[in-house]
Amino acid sequence: MTKKTKEILVTLILIIVTAALLSYNVFLVETTKAEVERIMGQLAKIEEIKEEAREKKMELLKQQKEAEYVEIIEFDEKYREIKDDFLKNVKEASDKADSIFINIEELKGLVSQRLDISKEFKEKLSKLDNIPRPLKNFYELETEFLNNDIKSFTLVYDYYSSCCSTHSYNDDELKKVYGNNDMLFFRAEEERIRVYKEYGLDHLLEDLF
Repeated sequence: MTKKTKEILVTLILIIVTAALLSYNVFLVETTKAEVERIMGQLAKIEEIKEEAREKKMELLKQQKEAEYVEIIEFDEKYREIKDDFLKNVKEASDKADSIFINIEELKGLVSQRLDISKEFKEKLSKLDNIPRPLKNFYELETEFLNNDIKSFTLVYDYYSSCCSTHSYNDDELKKVYGNNDMLFFRAEEERIRVYKEYGLDHLLEDLF
C-alpha cells in the first residue's frame, strides 16, 4: 500500500468517525430535546391538576361557608330565644332585689331564683343540636360562663345561709368566682360577635331585648 493510499484511507476513516460523531450528537440532542419536552409536558399536566384541585378546594370552601352561613342563622334564631328569656329573667330578679328592702330569707329566695334561671338557661343551651362549626368555641365559652355563674350564685346562697348560722364562712372563693362572671360573659359575646362579623351577619348582633 502506497503512502498516498494510506493517507486516503486515514482521511476516509476520519470522515466516517466525524460523521458518526455528528450523527450521534444530533441523535443525542434530539433525544434530549424530546425528553425535555416530555418532562415539561408532565410538569404542565401536574400544574393543571394542581390548579383543578385548588379550584375544587375553593369551590368546596365556598359551599361550606354558604352552608355554615345558613346554619349560623338557624342556630341564632333558637339561641336568641333562650338567651332573651335568660337576660329578661336576670333583669327582673335584679330589679326586684334593688327595688325594696328585704330580709335575709327573702334575699336567699331571690338568689335561689337567680340560680334556677342560670340552670334553666344551661339546660336549654345543652339541648340545642347541630352547633355550627364556627360557633363551637363560642358554645364552649358560653357553657363555661354558665358553669361559673351557677357556681358563683351557689356560693352566694351559701354565704347568705351562713349569716343565719354559727358557722364562719370563707368568702375568698366567692369573690374569685363571682369576679370572673363578667369576664367570662363578655369573652363569650366577643367570640360570637367575631364569628357573626366574619360571616357578614352583623345585623344579627342587635340587642336581644
